[in-house]
Amino acid sequence: MPLDHYHDEHQKREYQNDERLKARKGLFSLGAVDIKGKIYERITSDTEQILDVGCGNGDLLIYLKKKGFRGRLIGVDFNPGMLKPGIEESEREGLNIEFYEGSAEDLKFPSNTFDMVIAKHTDVLDMEDYI
Repeated sequence: MPLDHYHDEHQKREYQNDERLKARKGLFSLGAVDIKGKIYERITSDTEQILDVGCGNGDLLIYLKKKGFRGRLIGVDFNPGMLKPGIEESEREGLNIEFYEGSAEDLKFPSNTFDMVIAKHTDVLDMEDYI
């Protein structure tokens, strides 16, 4: 179901930068689950293409790249303020991660583009078309 205009604008105001995301992660953190490590363990090849929908500040993609993943990493978030820290770190460290501003409900990628789609901080459930 598409987000209504109020919800979309509210989300943009709430997540103008990554401060609220950091607070949200701390609030809902289970501590014992290393989600980044679990995702890294699922990667089967360095030629995979991975999409992180609602990537926020790109911390997961940066983690994967720094762990040695050499495939294509793409992050999409609807708020440019959220993307900014990830873009800056990727450029500063030469990580070659692609970041795009966009809606999880209107992705601009063809079907069967990605080997893995991650949507850990979104309400979007149907990413099957992109895998």
